[in-house]
Amino acid sequence: LQDVHSKHLIHCDINPDNILWNSANRSAKLIDFGISTSTSKAGYAQITYSVHAGSLAYTAPEQTGRMNRPLDYRADFYSLGVTLFEMLTYQLPFLSHDPIQLIHSHLSQLPPSPSTINSEIPQALSKIVLKLMAKTGEARYQSIFGLKADLKQCITTLEQDRPLNNFDIAKSDIKTHFQVEQTVSGRLEEVGTLNQAFNKASIGPSSLLLVTGYAGTGKSSLVNEVHKNVVAKHGHFICGKFDQYSRDIPYFAFSQAGSHWVNQVLSQGENIITLWRDRLNLALGKNLKLISNLIPSLSLIFDTVPEPDITSGSESQSRFNSALKTFFQTICSKESPIALFLDDLQWADSASLNLIETILSDEHSNHLLIIGAYRENEISLAHPLNLTLNEINKTDKKIVRIPLQPLDLISVNKLIATSLSKEPESTYELAELCYEKTLGNPFFLTQFLYSTYEKKLIKFSPTDGSWHWDIHKIRSWAVTDNVADFMINEISKIDYACQKSLKLAAFIGTNFDFKTLCMLIKQPLSVCEKHLAVCIDHGFIQAVDNQFRLLGQSELLETSNPQFRFSHDNIQQAAYNINIEVNAERIHLELGQNLLKKQGSESDSQVFNILHHLNLAHTLFSQEEDRHSLIKLNLKAAIKAKESNAYVPALNYL
Repeated sequence: LQDVHSKHLIHCDINPDNILWNSANRSAKLIDFGISTSTSKAGYAQITYSVHAGSLAYTAPEQTGRMNRPLDYRADFYSLGVTLFEMLTYQLPFLSHDPIQLIHSHLSQLPPSPSTINSEIPQALSKIVLKLMAKTGEARYQSIFGLKADLKQCITTLEQDRPLNNFDIAKSDIKTHFQVEQTVSGRLEEVGTLNQAFNKASIGPSSLLLVTGYAGTGKSSLVNEVHKNVVAKHGHFICGKFDQYSRDIPYFAFSQAGSHWVNQVLSQGENIITLWRDRLNLALGKNLKLISNLIPSLSLIFDTVPEPDITSGSESQSRFNSALKTFFQTICSKESPIALFLDDLQWADSASLNLIETILSDEHSNHLLIIGAYRENEISLAHPLNLTLNEINKTDKKIVRIPLQPLDLISVNKLIATSLSKEPESTYELAELCYEKTLGNPFFLTQFLYSTYEKKLIKFSPTDGSWHWDIHKIRSWAVTDNVADFMINEISKIDYACQKSLKLAAFIGTNFDFKTLCMLIKQPLSVCEKHLAVCIDHGFIQAVDNQFRLLGQSELLETSNPQFRFSHDNIQQAAYNINIEVNAERIHLELGQNLLKKQGSESDSQVFNILHHLNLAHTLFSQEEDRHSLIKLNLKAAIKAKESNAYVPALNYL
């Protein structure tokens, strides 16, 4: 395992089946690297899991797809801990055949001590196993060296036929590579408010909670802390994100969130899929098509989706509202409540804002918490979001608000001390300097620390086994206090061709796929994969499915299409604005034509996304036939938007 981690790999599936024991020479080997993943320079996995990966009984909490923590090498320590637990006790720590219950156990339940199951197991050995199985990476062993030192002490004592008394474990344990901890530092009160709001909504009427703060203050990270609570109640956490460059697309984030729910349903057994198919068919009937227009991926659950009856304008509006309310009443229940997270509401379209108001105004809407996050400094009093919130305030719905401020100096120091395996007293001067440079903005602070490490101003000394830093050089380092400029500067450090690829990816959106990016780059697949590998390694983007493992295998990429996303809004914005000249209209034209080709002539599932690009390139439609086709497409989109009560977008298409 030490060799695996030294090669910047995480095995991701440590369990007894994947450990081969040679009794002749008494050696063990790890096998099955089928879902292993490389790590970026920051030490975190190059993939984000939305569903669990690996053998569930041995899976680390952060590997279940239900936590906000990125995956690192310490996930393997958890799985190793479960394996050692089973070797010692002849049973697993969590005994359940229900996948949801198992995930909940990994997230929230403390395992029993091996010593309580078998009193012959020494307390010291139990402590080692339980430390490996800690719920967070920070509480586990930080290195193989620390674990080996404790196990060797156990072996030496036992070989000498001495009793293995309790001893202080992890005394030799220290992180040997630089990694900024991904904890929600200094936000305990806010996390409590968030969980309290979900608890209340899960057993009663639907409600709205808003998280506000500047870019990079950790709004998304805070919201993701509700995952454990949702899993504990056998609920669903679904999310969507509005895009600053796609504000003209109606229901943009709702469509993503709906797809998230569909994917969670599809990841369960055929009996669960059938259950939801029957429930939605019974509840919605012919109105199912109205919801599948809003959530195109919903059609994956059904063999066919019938066309709705033709109605007049006012009746059509009433029918859509009724179908929408019925849909949420059907998927939200006391047995399975939903947390719906809509990120970046400052970029929401008017139809989506009206949709929030419609859902909350339904007196039969229960067991749903809508969580919105937005940058309060970027909206005016006349902003559509404020107008919507004013309307909601006129009802009996109480809006819970969580304003996020930058981290204070104490929290910054705690984060740095934890990351460097130091006592807070010894890192206070460094924390003061980092606070002065970043003003406590969590995203900026993290990026600043990694840059400091890359400039070798923070180093690990093998001689004394601790971290050191040059406070004077860090102080004299001239760095901008603007996070956007800082990220543009960071991106400019990579190869020019890679910078351009990242900029083109930013045109596609927060999420993008490999084939579309290759089309824009106009280079062979092998060249495109090298550019992406550099961007992943620097932590600018992350893979969102297992197909990214095919990077480096060009022949397999011909028939697959890995999906990626930007690691943060600030990175996408910096990539979009980096000083590399491109023909924006031509790019949007190619993206629109590519989407149109994928959709086919018989479908309109992607018509809003297609027109987002084609309308930005309308001046390039010089032929009358092409302009007429664009007009017909806009008319189709206007009708579809009108049927979904998205009247402002419908008017814009016309």
